[in-house]
Amino acid sequence: MKKLNLSVSQLIKIVAENEIIGQGCYGIIYKLNDEMLFKFKYKDFIEDFEEDIEEEGRTINIRKLKDISERIEDWKEIYKEIYSDGEDPDEKTKKLIKLQDKIRLTKLTQGLVYVSGLCVGYLLHYHKNMVCLHNFLENNEISIEDKKIIFQNIENAVKELCDNKIYMDDLNAGNILINPENNSIQLIDFEDAWTSVQDYHFPKCVKFVMEKLKRIKNYIFSRNQEDEMLL
Repeated sequence: MKKLNLSVSQLIKIVAENEIIGQGCYGIIYKLNDEMLFKFKYKDFIEDFEEDIEEEGRTINIRKLKDISERIEDWKEIYKEIYSDGEDPDEKTKKLIKLQDKIRLTKLTQGLVYVSGLCVGYLLHYHKNMVCLHNFLENNEISIEDKKIIFQNIENAVKELCDNKIYMDDLNAGNILINPENNSIQLIDFEDAWTSVQDYHFPKCVKFVMEKLKRIKNYIFSRNQEDEMLL
């Protein structure tokens, strides 16, 4: 498992200067190098970003992070109370990372990023030749033959995860990347609570994920691609 230790000043510098690859509900993804990305759990520190004052009101400047040293200590105390029995708050992610040896079709979370002993984010593989499947389908005319290949690749990857007891409940066209050159795909966004890693097979979990997969299939083959599948 990869592990990156940052100082507070190093984290502030990354937030201010590194290229932003993407932003979701809970994470902002920064480019570290040509192979690795850093997904910062910025919502845990949302009160520590500076504000810009505009005519419309105050907005958070996601490029200006203040000193989060005190916030880190606050989170440590919160975790001590929540996990008083010694449970590791990052146990699920660590289990996921260890399963990479069994997973052939998907690049899982690569590692954890720490500041002063607190996990503030994750290391991800940089799929630099890939784009979001949702955007790709909305902006391009895709042949039925290519659609079949794309969906088959998605189905194979999803089933492999389920076979290894990884259930991606947040499976949608926004969490799938595609290489337009060869129709290869990658599933992404395993770090939040929507992905579960179990010790035993759960048929109900499989059924739920397969329903999500069915919706993606309908979306891919739909004539009217304005039907949103980002559910």
